[in-house]
Amino acid sequence: MQVAYPAHQIRADLDRQRMEWRFIETTARIVCRGEANQFLSTLVGTRVAFEDLCNELALGLERARLANQQRDLLARAQAAIDILVRNLFERTADVGFIATDASIVAYLGDPASQDVAALQRRLSLYRSFYSVYTDIALINTQGKLIWRLTDGVVNSTSWPSVPMWFDACLGADGYVEVYEAHAWWGADPALIYGHRVLDDDGRVLGVVALHFALTEELSALRAEVLGDQPEATLAFVNSRGQVLQSSNGSRLPGGSIPRTNGDPPWSVRVGKDDYPMAQTISPGYQGYSGPGWRAWVLAASAQGNGESATDLPSLQQAQLELQSILARAQETAADLRLVLFNGKVTETGVQDVAALRVVLDQIGLAGTRTLELFDRAIGSLTELLENGLQAQVLAQARLAVSILDRNLYERANDCRWWALNAVFCQTLQAVAAGHKEAADLSAQAQPVLSHLNDLYTVYRQVALFDVKGQVLAVSRPGVEPHPHHIGADILSGMGALQAPKDYLAVRPVSPQENADVWTYVAAVRAPDGRVVGGVALYFETRRELTGMLEAVCVGAGWTGAAYRIGATQWIVETSEATASQPQGGGHWPLPDGATTLLGQQGTTPVLGGVARSQGYREFLRSDGHSEWVSVLLLHADKRFEGAANRHHLARYEGSGATRSFGVVRAGSVYLGFDVAVIRSALRLRRWLATPVSPPALGAVEASDGSTWPLLDARLIHGQLASPISGVSVGLVLRGARADFVWLFDELVGVVVAPQSSIATVWGRQAPWITAVLKEEGDDAVRVQLVDLSKIPAELQALQPG
Repeated sequence: MQVAYPAHQIRADLDRQRMEWRFIETTARIVCRGEANQFLSTLVGTRVAFEDLCNELALGLERARLANQQRDLLARAQAAIDILVRNLFERTADVGFIATDASIVAYLGDPASQDVAALQRRLSLYRSFYSVYTDIALINTQGKLIWRLTDGVVNSTSWPSVPMWFDACLGADGYVEVYEAHAWWGADPALIYGHRVLDDDGRVLGVVALHFALTEELSALRAEVLGDQPEATLAFVNSRGQVLQSSNGSRLPGGSIPRTNGDPPWSVRVGKDDYPMAQTISPGYQGYSGPGWRAWVLAASAQGNGESATDLPSLQQAQLELQSILARAQETAADLRLVLFNGKVTETGVQDVAALRVVLDQIGLAGTRTLELFDRAIGSLTELLENGLQAQVLAQARLAVSILDRNLYERANDCRWWALNAVFCQTLQAVAAGHKEAADLSAQAQPVLSHLNDLYTVYRQVALFDVKGQVLAVSRPGVEPHPHHIGADILSGMGALQAPKDYLAVRPVSPQENADVWTYVAAVRAPDGRVVGGVALYFETRRELTGMLEAVCVGAGWTGAAYRIGATQWIVETSEATASQPQGGGHWPLPDGATTLLGQQGTTPVLGGVARSQGYREFLRSDGHSEWVSVLLLHADKRFEGAANRHHLARYEGSGATRSFGVVRAGSVYLGFDVAVIRSALRLRRWLATPVSPPALGAVEASDGSTWPLLDARLIHGQLASPISGVSVGLVLRGARADFVWLFDELVGVVVAPQSSIATVWGRQAPWITAVLKEEGDDAVRVQLVDLSKIPAELQALQPG
């Protein structure tokens, strides 16, 4: 990300500014030595403080840039491993499902008597639904590969020894997951899911193995996770740091163990360079932790000299650091304004006023340039931090919608796989023909449904029904929904399904309409292609989608998230989303890939980010379905405060007599005092507390040990009491009887105005306001002029409490 005001430019500008300040200090000592002594020490201290702050800001910019990069790499790596593990979780269920397929059981039981072409067609149909597999293989109990989808019947006796995992798979009740190189799958390591196959009597017949298309998945993940950083590198490594899969084999070759720095690593050596990187592991999904891999994402370019990702601030820490710098900057700017203000106020009594005025004007110009430099640096850091937050919002939104795309891809495929089950087909054919054994077959279908539902736990219920909608068996009797008859809308939709690849997704049009489940339906077909019934899978929509959102939100600082489904705008949201979503946020006005402030949550602005689904493989891209999903992520955030407001005082032109006024701010009121009645301005960090009544506050100790009464100018002018801060100032005024101090929020400056620019007014509530300065320009502040002689005595002295 390009930084608007990079650190090296800040330092170069700071060097030039430092030279200007030193020239002014030298000039002041030469041309007005006596007067300069009154403010030079403060001026030097102020300059040094600004230099320190700018250097700190430059360092902060570098740290923020590196932190943004590190967070970006981490978000991409976490997305990669989370998406992969959720994907592989589905594979563990698939292999358990296909191990029960009647054609596979029959072939492993007696290969010679089976129709190999029919087996080829059937498993090719399976694979066409699940394109995540490159091959399906059958292995007999002797460990011989006897059939595979890519080659058909395997008669060769020259195959190498059986894989090491084979014996364990024969004895296991569940799946086996292995990543290894074996000649059966080619020269490269392969990710294999194996499961033993049993006959009806429980006798082990062999093993079915699914070869996962890992290379294709890595390519899809690379495009999806790296996105706008195509030159970056995505890799998966094992616990030893050995590269298993890499999107850039020249940078991270497979099988290599690159040298890394840090634990967890934050950079990796590639050749002679170190590349910033992030490593993440999976938190697991529904008890499945994956193959134990780690995801690496490497930055596109090597890190610079002296750069390190150690001890980088979080967004929250960087925000606190920025707030600290801003607070100190405002105090330092107040010191500078104090020097200028007091210099301008006292110049009327100086013998060589012209020389002092030139010096003060130079200080004013240099101060303005210094403040502008500082404001640019603050703005650049603020922008960098905000961009980092927005990038995080978008990255997490894209992760949430990608997880959902892939999950719904699985749901679309599950229903079509289940519709191929031979037991279901036999049962429905018997019912259609009116055979007496139909009831017995329906009873046999129930444990099959139950077994499959145990494999695929995302479904609340699965139902088998005939062409009239009569439900014959369900996977979980007694669990709702427990349909007895399928509705006409589903039967009508199923009737429009033309081929085994087609499916029906029934979604509610509002959260009130059976909001907890969606129904996925596929037609069960006889061998001749005739529809004999269907299978309905009731997906735990609210539970699963809410879980996806919460998994994305956990630990990321998001205050809520929601999915919008297709044109119906059916919404699933986290429990916090309703409270977090600002008024109007539910309208989702954002396009894909956008972030913006949606409104307020109390006093805190809410940032929203939207990502739209891109589909996955054939899902939503070529399967005839187009109900796209969007995700909205909400982040209630104390926004980064900008630099202090710069007040514009009008510059007056004209000849004739002029008057000089010191201008101060009390809340929303700007007051001007003739410089003749101002003794000085001073910073007010503390005072002597005495028992007094408002607007009096206490007493301020003068340099000679005497005290001045202190009163709150805000309370005097009908506003809330002044919030005391590091920039609060007191104006020491020359009263009729004695000097007194009014407390103000800040000094604005000294303005020289011609008599013609002063307009007389009469204030009923504040009779001491007798005139105003005519405003010059649209952005000039309105200054009310105070006649000190009209201020009553009780507003110049302390009143006992």
